[in-house]
Amino acid sequence: MQDELDAYHKLHFLQGIHIPRLLGHGQIHEGLHAFIAMSAGGSPLTPDMLKSCPAVAEQAMCALKAMHLQNVLHGDSALQHFVMSDTAQSMWLKDLVEVWPGTAAEIAREEQDLSCLLKCFSMYM
Repeated sequence: MQDELDAYHKLHFLQGIHIPRLLGHGQIHEGLHAFIAMSAGGSPLTPDMLKSCPAVAEQAMCALKAMHLQNVLHGDSALQHFVMSDTAQSMWLKDLVEVWPGTAAEIAREEQDLSCLLKCFSMYM
């Protein structure tokens, strides 16, 4: 829990724009069952979304690049970690438990991996 909480604090200015807003966190019974509550209402990114609306892929890449501008990697940019807000105005990148500092080469690789994934699903669905 602490790693994810640290990521939310480091990226606080992206909350509600490119990552969900952290609403609260805590521990239950002497440190067991830690939790983080977030505003992540919306729909997980699906291949159908990518096929029907090319702008969705751009929003996903924008969310990842916003994180990369802070020199951190998401660590697992699979489709299920992207959520389209209920209003379709924002794409959030969730599950920040694997966020860590990245080199320029690592950042470029993560962007390339996501780009390939987005193109693959948008072209072949």
